[in-house]
Amino acid sequence: MWDQPTPQPPSAPVSQPTPEALPPVPVPTAPIPIIDQIRVTEKKKRSRSWDEQNRATAFRGIPPEVQAQVKAVAKTLDVTVSEVARAFLEFSLESLRRGDLRLSSSFSQGKMMLYSNAAWGQSAAWSERPAGTLPPAPKKKNAKAVQALELEKPWRRPMVSYRHLPAGVLENIEELREQHSVPVGEVVSLLLRYALAAYEDGRLVLHPQPRRAAHLDIVS
Repeated sequence: MWDQPTPQPPSAPVSQPTPEALPPVPVPTAPIPIIDQIRVTEKKKRSRSWDEQNRATAFRGIPPEVQAQVKAVAKTLDVTVSEVARAFLEFSLESLRRGDLRLSSSFSQGKMMLYSNAAWGQSAAWSERPAGTLPPAPKKKNAKAVQALELEKPWRRPMVSYRHLPAGVLENIEELREQHSVPVGEVVSLLLRYALAAYEDGRLVLHPQPRRAAHLDIVS
């Protein structure tokens, strides 16, 4: 005899982990090269705010001796060169308005040209030499004399810059340049020379003032 086992209720199926529930398998990473581990410092762009607030005006053709004299006055008064240049230009322009300073322009022999600016294409810029004739022999020039003359030309002189020149001063200089058909540097040179002469003989007096600088102190 034997006993028939009592039927048992079916057990709940064992749930299998889904792919989403499985923990991520770490993926081995390749080693980073040494050169990539070095941090490259980014070059910061220079702030141009100070330059925009202190714009400089450049002039070419001012003789070196005039530049040196302006610097010497600035050093004596312990002020900037631009301040001395501004005072000199303002004084000369005011003397020009009062009639104390008078300017006159004259023409000198400069570099040759084929066509004049006033009559472009209307002048006889070329001609044909008759057959069988020889051109005149060119004149020989002294190389040292030519080199010295080239160095004396105003446009070959180094440029000089002055800051904080008022717009009215620059406009007056430009008007003089157009009126007399001369370079800007020549106008500025003449105005600086006139003011330098007035400063040396005592007619022009500059009044330097102490600069005020802010400082922080600890309050006890």
